[in-house]
Amino acid sequence: MNFELSEEQTLLAETIKRFVATHYNFDARAKIMASPSGHSEDVWAAIAEMGLLGLPFDEAHGGFGGTTVDVMLVMEAIGEGLLVEPYLATVGLGGRFVARAGTKAQRDRILPALIQGKHTLALAHTEPGARYDLRQVGLRARRSGDGWVLDGDKRMVLHGGNADTLVVSARTAGGNTDAAGITLFLVPRATGGVAVKESRTIDNLRAADIRFSGVSVGADALLGREGEGYAVVEEVVDYATALLCAEAVGASSNNGDRRQTMNTPAVTIVAAWIRAETGVGPSMASGSQTWSGICALLPVAPTNRSRHTMVAMPNWPSGSRAREEAFSARSTRSTVPKAWKATIMPRISPTSPIRFTTNAFMPARAALGLRYQNPISR
Repeated sequence: MNFELSEEQTLLAETIKRFVATHYNFDARAKIMASPSGHSEDVWAAIAEMGLLGLPFDEAHGGFGGTTVDVMLVMEAIGEGLLVEPYLATVGLGGRFVARAGTKAQRDRILPALIQGKHTLALAHTEPGARYDLRQVGLRARRSGDGWVLDGDKRMVLHGGNADTLVVSARTAGGNTDAAGITLFLVPRATGGVAVKESRTIDNLRAADIRFSGVSVGADALLGREGEGYAVVEEVVDYATALLCAEAVGASSNNGDRRQTMNTPAVTIVAAWIRAETGVGPSMASGSQTWSGICALLPVAPTNRSRHTMVAMPNWPSGSRAREEAFSARSTRSTVPKAWKATIMPRISPTSPIRFTTNAFMPARAALGLRYQNPISR
């Protein structure tokens, strides 16, 4: 299996890191964290201008159809620069849900605006006491006329306080820990009955506890099929876990510690840790979030970062869509970043201001004739 990056992927990674190094020092970060929104609109606009918000999405919506690895390169740079912008919440979680489970109308409405930096999303899934059990959903959704009414609480919704739209998991059938009966909804944050209480995470990202009290949504808010949301949740969390691992690798490279402690394959260290903690093998660990916590603890040698980020992935369940996409992307070199190079790079230099002047490159995508190697289908 080829773990080396293509020339275009290397260029993508270097461009992002150069931008971060130029515009995101600790003083700038401190000012951003102290702002009311907790992230910078200027930085977010620049990320959109560089095409990074559209990297994983289909060209039909203005994206580049990139692979999982392409997005992991962005996340590694975000980790290295300690960015607090809502890239994971909007692109890796919310946007992935819409791309994976949304109707054509939902995708057409949300994804182009997301890619242009004009619409943010957040996943409202975790509930009190749920910990790592993705099946535990107690927030209830009941039918009311042609729509639905939602009642319940969500905890630690990453960037939920400022998201334009919330992807909300709700129980429409079964018990609180049943896999069946979980349904997904798209709920505008400004909807009546949505109460938000913001907080900060340990790494100074914004999060929110959100209460839904008699929140009414229409039939068009349904995301995917009624009662079949768990499979989509599990798949998207797998995908986001890979992105979090890449972010942790980037963060570890920025801590000044260059110890060569990763000569032992990361998968061996991870497997040993899980066995010591749980008494079971890594493939039996409860919940995909386990990988996120472990990856964040691993000091990674900078010369082997890409390989070590990827090496934990064989322990995903064999049927995992995110696993299959990631490994397909590594065994077949992606041509997608060539489009990014052709349309974005002529407009970027190390001294570029944070705000670029135009989205003139957007129409050029239609003429590129790209095809995503691993199409996202409903």
